[in-house]
Amino acid sequence: MEKKDKKRSFREQLKNRYRLVVLNDDTFEEKFALRLTPLGLLILFGSVTIIMTFLVISLVAFTPLREYIPGYGNVDQKRELIILTARADSLEESMEAKDWFIKNIGDVLAGKTEGKPENQTKIQVLIILVLMLVHQQMIHCLETKLNLQINIH
Repeated sequence: MEKKDKKRSFREQLKNRYRLVVLNDDTFEEKFALRLTPLGLLILFGSVTIIMTFLVISLVAFTPLREYIPGYGNVDQKRELIILTARADSLEESMEAKDWFIKNIGDVLAGKTEGKPENQTKIQVLIILVLMLVHQQMIHCLETKLNLQINIH
């Protein structure tokens, strides 16, 4: 019962009307008067806060001011950074694959042969497949050339 009374009294206090009066201190002349309720003031301050928040966010999000916020940055620069990072990574992988390829070619020419390494990259596997294909095509071309020479003689 007391909770209902407290809720009701709180609601009633929000609906009570108060008068804000601005008086001239010397003549006690009324310059300005407002009739206010606490509920009206809460609604007014809440609305002003929401509108100001919306305006500030809009100002930052849709103007060049966003570049001054740490981590927000220019979209074009961020895109270019991602592209350059990807290029650097692919160049690094390509260099490693070429180094591995040159080392293996040197090993093959020296007569050393080893098994396939455990952690081959996609580029390395692709290079191996291309080399195998080129090797097969060279053998096929040599065989056809030999067959032609044998058939001619």
